[in-house]
Amino acid sequence: MENGKQGTVVVFLKTSEEAVCDNAVCGSFTYTSALPTITAAETVFDSTANNWEVKLTGTGLPTSTTNSKMTVGSNNQVAKSSSATEAFFTLTNVTS
Repeated sequence: MENGKQGTVVVFLKTSEEAVCDNAVCGSFTYTSALPTITAAETVFDSTANNWEVKLTGTGLPTSTTNSKMTVGSNNQVAKSSSATEAFFTLTNVTS
């Protein structure tokens, strides 16, 4: 598959059955062979909002907060901002 092409998810129900997953249920995906590279991760305290954030630095990061995802434990974190080289996530529901 070529970079940027969209595909269809095929779900194997049993070893001898398969079905195309409806995009309304499974969503769609866009194939890319280029994965982001994380070169640094640090915690930053935002004294204005009174919360902790994680700053990721690297290359090839998603430039949209919609496409930026981070999970701590089983909790999805909120993407505050994102560029090709930096992403900030607000930490929520994290226990020590």
